[in-house]
Amino acid sequence: ASLIDFVPGLDSYEHLTVVTLARSASGTDVVMELEPLHDQDWTDRIVAGRTNELDNLHQLLAATTTG
Repeated sequence: ASLIDFVPGLDSYEHLTVVTLARSASGTDVVMELEPLHDQDWTDRIVAGRTNELDNLHQLLAATTTG
């Protein structure tokens, strides 16, 4: 869980992200599930951030397996 304590005018609250790793025929499948935040705009922001994290992980893994 992460503490959401940076939104002006909103009391702090916990936000859950669950990451599941599963072995697959091609390697490892990564699934990230997020609870929605207090509104759609902030939910979209965290989805964009988590998507960026997964993209960075993919690039890192691709670079280490090919280079």
